[in-house]
Amino acid sequence: MSVLTSILDVPLLPSYGTRADADSCPIPTWWNKWSITTSRTFASAITEQTPFQVSLKMRLGLHHPDEGRTLLQRLNNYPLDFLVIHPRLGDELYEGKPHWDIFEEFCNMTHHKIVYSGDIFTKEDYLTLSKRFPKVDTWMLGRGMLQNPFLAEEIKGQDVSNKKERFLAFYQDLTKELLPIRGEQGTLANLKELWHYFAVFMQMPDENLQQLLRICDLKEFLTYDLKPET
Repeated sequence: MSVLTSILDVPLLPSYGTRADADSCPIPTWWNKWSITTSRTFASAITEQTPFQVSLKMRLGLHHPDEGRTLLQRLNNYPLDFLVIHPRLGDELYEGKPHWDIFEEFCNMTHHKIVYSGDIFTKEDYLTLSKRFPKVDTWMLGRGMLQNPFLAEEIKGQDVSNKKERFLAFYQDLTKELLPIRGEQGTLANLKELWHYFAVFMQMPDENLQQLLRICDLKEFLTYDLKPET
């Protein structure tokens, strides 16, 4: 089993000197640029013209699984390190239930190593999916990890004491890392986006979250009384 140990223990600014990891983000801005041809061209260029180990993250297709089936067959021709598959269509964003039957079909269509991504919010979610897909041994924790930064540790059965203190220390470090790169307004925008997820972990009432998100000054934002409940 391969699961990230903890979001709190990952370097905030990692270096990928020998890796290239491409993520097919389900955002309309990207949809207009996407096609099976452009995906294949990208895979061809980066695997043939660079020394990188290459991985790709994909969905089941943009509008229909047949798009994903075609792409998957073509990607079999390239030496990818692994494929991350989120079992939804692109235009579904994060709505509805994942299409686990189609994900299983995709796993059987490729010789590449498959990493599962999507809707792992609890240890129970992981156990259910790992039982259903026994051939998958690597798992990507996305939104679930942001909503519970200790999810990977819980999955691995590790000690998860002192959650509040560890989270707040991480939050301070994150802010310090962002400021020189993003500036005050950029850091504020990044933190606001993250707090849609952090609020779940902190059990923050929606009213308090909305108050936090209305703040337009970084110093005021960082001194807001979070009233953690964990």
